[in-house]
Amino acid sequence: MYQNVERIISGKCSRSEMLRIRENANNLIEMAIDTPTRENEAKAKEATEDLSACDSHMPEPLSSQYNFMSFCPGADIDKRRDVKWREQGSCDFDFWESEGQMTAFSLQVPGDWIILKKENEPNETMTLYGFGKIMKRLMDIKGFTYFDVNWNDQPEEMLVPLMGCNSNINMKTLERVKKVMVKEFWVWLSHPFNN
Repeated sequence: MYQNVERIISGKCSRSEMLRIRENANNLIEMAIDTPTRENEAKAKEATEDLSACDSHMPEPLSSQYNFMSFCPGADIDKRRDVKWREQGSCDFDFWESEGQMTAFSLQVPGDWIILKKENEPNETMTLYGFGKIMKRLMDIKGFTYFDVNWNDQPEEMLVPLMGCNSNINMKTLERVKKVMVKEFWVWLSHPFNN
């Protein structure tokens, strides 16, 4: 077994290490395509194994991030996408107007949390509608990232501080969430998963 794969599978990689391994692997695969030599092909084979491990294993739990994610295109609750996501056990994002948000979405890893939110009072509060944990990173036939997500059936909505979550994709570290979120948020987030 390759060294990176072994470390990833053991759960000893941090989130940032996994992202670095992923970036290096993608570069090695590109190099093998651009300059097809035996050495580059061997490196690309190992890089493919690294990507597969990154896509399906979680980093150290304390390095997981929290994505406070909008789920209603145009902020219209009648266009909510979470119903489909929950039924399919997945989550996708196609907001081409913002390359930065598309990139942020694609940099999530297994173990990260997706928390569905809708802004209430501008720059003050948001309502949380549910949450899930990313289990696997996938790509569709067009090459766009989506995730297998274990969605929780938390039935309660929760009003919380906005904490700067003004975009569709709002990645926050555990430390940041701990500093801002109310105690009730952690109780809400501890609602058990069904499976």
